[in-house]
Amino acid sequence: MSIIDRYIISGFLKIFLICFTSFSGLFIVVDAFTNLEEFLEMGSSGSLVNVIGSYYGPRILQFFDRTAPLIALVAAIFSVAFMQRSNELTAISAAGISKRRIAKPLVLTTLAIVVLTMVNRETLIPAFRNLLAMQPQDLSAGKARSVAMIDDHETGISIRGKEVMPVNQEIRGPVFTLPPELGHLGSTISAGLGHYLPENQDHPAGYLLSQVTSDIKPGANLTDSPQIVFLPEQNSWLGSEQVFIASSVDTLYLAFPKEMSRNATLGEMVQRSHDTSSWSNQLKVDIHWRIVQPIFDMSILLIGLPLVISRGERNLFFSAGICLTVVMLMFLVAIACQGMGASRVLSSASLAAWLPIILFLPFAAMTYRLLDY
Repeated sequence: MSIIDRYIISGFLKIFLICFTSFSGLFIVVDAFTNLEEFLEMGSSGSLVNVIGSYYGPRILQFFDRTAPLIALVAAIFSVAFMQRSNELTAISAAGISKRRIAKPLVLTTLAIVVLTMVNRETLIPAFRNLLAMQPQDLSAGKARSVAMIDDHETGISIRGKEVMPVNQEIRGPVFTLPPELGHLGSTISAGLGHYLPENQDHPAGYLLSQVTSDIKPGANLTDSPQIVFLPEQNSWLGSEQVFIASSVDTLYLAFPKEMSRNATLGEMVQRSHDTSSWSNQLKVDIHWRIVQPIFDMSILLIGLPLVISRGERNLFFSAGICLTVVMLMFLVAIACQGMGASRVLSSASLAAWLPIILFLPFAAMTYRLLDY
């Protein structure tokens, strides 16, 4: 790596860190004051700083995922502007260094940032998806949420209910529709209340149903392996009006199915795309967009940066304005395509995700060629 590369990269990274810190700090301040009452309620039994830190820590990761490519473009534009302001860009060009050579370290550093967002998206964000799904109102007051009908793809059981309390891991009026292979127990199991319990030595993770109202066929032969439905006749730890149903779908998935799926890993999203719920088409669009997003993120820089550098000294800030306008148009087109895919205006979920790339990638190749002139 040459001296000029290190100089350009160091300036770019400094501006990127300053911009990200400023934008994320502004986001935290505005959002914290909006939800200050809820944070004060949660902090009444402990440290308010710890409450705010535990809430916004994971959201900084999500903020980085959503804004890093755009902040990278802003940092690249400011890097070029500062070099132009101090006449460094003119001196570099006079030394025979082409505009493409100047852009190369900025492109490679942005590529590294895009790779970092991919790692963040697949490893760090899924680890905090429970916190990311809930708002301060859900954490402070244990707000009840409506239940979206969800199919457990592992057991084949469909879950619905009247309402769910995500913080308490509680579902009221649960109804579990059983698959054909469990038909010897009946078609459904209904109860007054259900609690989601983690795995222990007596049972896997699942729902402990109390006040069971369904008539379960007597003498059911529970020889299934692995066992899904646990009845009191065979399990002494259950009460007379209790049933336990194994499931990996907890109350957070019931209350926030879209948020939990979007913050999952790509492998988990593909696995859950086989569910026949009402938001499955949205999930398929999200899966394709997860694959396409790194290409889209790089195309932002490949389109925007040449529009600034290629104009040289001719009204650099006007060029930056044109660049950001084009990028905003790209985001609007991408959002519109995803919305049309989710609502089935575009029949193919893959087309909805890939259409922005089909439209803008040739434009990125064309604008990048401006650096040759």
